[in-house]
Amino acid sequence: MALYEAASLSYDSLNNAISFISIALFLKLALSKNKIQKKEITLLSISLICLVLTKQVYFLIALLFFIIPKYKFGNMKKRIIYFIYIVLPASIIMIFWEYLFTNNTLNNTLSHSSNSFLINQINFLTALKNSLMMESGFYVQNFISWCPIGYINLPNPVPLFLTYIYLIILIIVSILDISKFKLKLKQKTIPLMIFSVLSILIFFMAFGWTPPGVGFISAMQGRYFIPIAPLFFLIFYNNGKITKYLDKKYLNYLNVFVITSIVIMLSISTYISYETSLLSMFIN
Repeated sequence: MALYEAASLSYDSLNNAISFISIALFLKLALSKNKIQKKEITLLSISLICLVLTKQVYFLIALLFFIIPKYKFGNMKKRIIYFIYIVLPASIIMIFWEYLFTNNTLNNTLSHSSNSFLINQINFLTALKNSLMMESGFYVQNFISWCPIGYINLPNPVPLFLTYIYLIILIIVSILDISKFKLKLKQKTIPLMIFSVLSILIFFMAFGWTPPGVGFISAMQGRYFIPIAPLFFLIFYNNGKITKYLDKKYLNYLNVFVITSIVIMLSISTYISYETSLLSMFIN
C-alpha cells in the first residue's frame, strides 16, 4: 500500500515520508549518545511544519519529544524552550492553514464529527465497536495491500490470510531486530500511548465522513495507520534479548527472508490483479 501511495498523485506518500522522518529524528535524539544540537531541533520543527501541511491529525507525533531523556537538555528550562521551539511554529501554521482552507481541511471534518459526537456519544462508540468487529480484516488488508495497485474497489483483493502472514512477518522482524540501541520501558510506553490516541482520532475523523445511519465507520481505511505504524512496531523491540540466544548466521539471512516474503506477496497479488483486469475487460 505504501508503494502504491508513493506512485500515486496523492499527498499520502509525502505524509508517510515526513511522518517516518519525524519519528526517526525523535528516536535519534532519544537514543544516540551525542548531545542535542540546535540544527536537529530546527530540522524537527521543519518536519512537523511539513507534517501539518499534509494531514494535521498526525501532529501528535510531536509528543515523542518526551522520550528524549531529561539529562540531554541540561535543565528543565532548556527542555521546555526546545519543546516550544519544535511545536509552536507548526501550531501557528496549522491554525493559519485551517483559517485559509476551511472547506477541505481538518476544521470541517472535526466540526462535523464533533457535532455528531456531542449530540450522541453512543453513536460513535457503537460505530467504533461495530467497525472493529466487522471491518478489522479489511483494515489489515487495506494497511498491507488490498491489491498490488492499492485500489480498494477491485472485486478480488489479496487473500486475507496472506495479509495476516505479512503482518506477522513485520512483527517477527521487529522482534528479531539487532540494532544496538537500548529502548527503555518508558520509551516504549509513550509511542504506544501516542499510537492509541491517534488511532482513536483517526476513527473519529472517519466517523465524521461517514453518512448517518450506516452503523459502522464506513469511511475508515487501514492505510491511515501507515504514517504511525513505526510507533506500533516499536512495542516489539526487545533490545536484542531474544536474538542473543539465536545463532548469528541465521540472523544474517533475515534480510533475505524479508525480501523473499515481499516477492512472494507481490507475485500472488499481481496474479490476482491480472485475473481481475481480465474479468473487468470481459464484463465491459
